[in-house]
Amino acid sequence: QPAARGPSKLGLHTILPNNAVGFVQGVHEAGACVAIVKAFNDLGYLRAVKESSPDTVTVGRRGVSFVDPEGDPAKAAARVMRQHMPGWEYERDVVDYWEVLNENDPPTVEGHVWLARFYIEAMAIAENNDYRLAIFSYSVGVPSWAEWAAIVETGVFARAQQGGHILALHEYNWPTMDYRWGEQMPGQPVYDDRGVLTGRYRYLYGDFLIPRGEVVPLAITECGLDPVLWTSGQPTNHWRERFVEEMIWYDTRLREDDYVLGAAMFTVGGAWGWQSYD
Repeated sequence: QPAARGPSKLGLHTILPNNAVGFVQGVHEAGACVAIVKAFNDLGYLRAVKESSPDTVTVGRRGVSFVDPEGDPAKAAARVMRQHMPGWEYERDVVDYWEVLNENDPPTVEGHVWLARFYIEAMAIAENNDYRLAIFSYSVGVPSWAEWAAIVETGVFARAQQGGHILALHEYNWPTMDYRWGEQMPGQPVYDDRGVLTGRYRYLYGDFLIPRGEVVPLAITECGLDPVLWTSGQPTNHWRERFVEEMIWYDTRLREDDYVLGAAMFTVGGAWGWQSYD
C-alpha cells in the first residue's frame, strides 16, 4: 500500500465566506497551507485568500450550472461560455480554475460523450480568453465505468492536459467516509484501494488516465458526510462529532495520490437551503 505523503489536502467549500479568510490566514501564519478553497457565487473574498496564501488553489463557480446534452456541443459551449465569462472578469487574477457546470448526469453513454465534446470546445474558448477550467464536476457515484471509458475515448483528458485544465469531481459518503470502500464497480475487479463513493476517482486514474499518459490534476470540489446517502439501518445524526475523524481518514487516502490538488469540504456559510451542512 502506498504511504500517505505531504501535507493535508483538505480545504474549504464556501457558500458565504464567513471566516474562511481568517482560517486560511491562520494556517498560513502557522507555516502550512490550506490546499484548496472553492467559492460559490460570493467570490470576492478569494482576493484576500490569494493575498495571504498564494499557494492555495482557488476554484470559482457562479451562474449557469446545467446544460441539456442535445444539439451541437460546440454551439452549446459557445452559448454557455458567453453567459459565464462576463461574471468571471473581476476575479480572473485570483481564481485558478472555473467550474462551468455542476453535477450534470446525462442518462446515456452518448450523453456523457456529448458532455465531453462540450468541454473540449469550452476549454478552447477558455484558453482564448486566458481562463482555465475545472471540467465535469460530476456528483458522487457518477459516472459508471463504461461511461468513463467512452468519455476518455473522446480525447477530452488529453485536451485538458494540453491546455492546463483540471478535473473536478464531488465525493461524499455516509455514515463514514470509508463506507463501501473495497466494493467494486459493476463488472470490475475487486480492489482494496478504492471505493464506489469515496475513492471512486481511482477507477478513472488507475484504469484509464495513468496507463494512457493522460493524467490531469484532480480537485474534489465538494466532499464530506452527506445524510442524503443514508440507507436503512444507518445512523442519522451526530455527524458533526465524527466529522474531523472521518476527514482525517479521507485526507490520508488523498495524500497517497500526487495528482490530487485538494478536496473542498462542503460547506462554510451554509445558506439557501444548505444550512444543515454548515
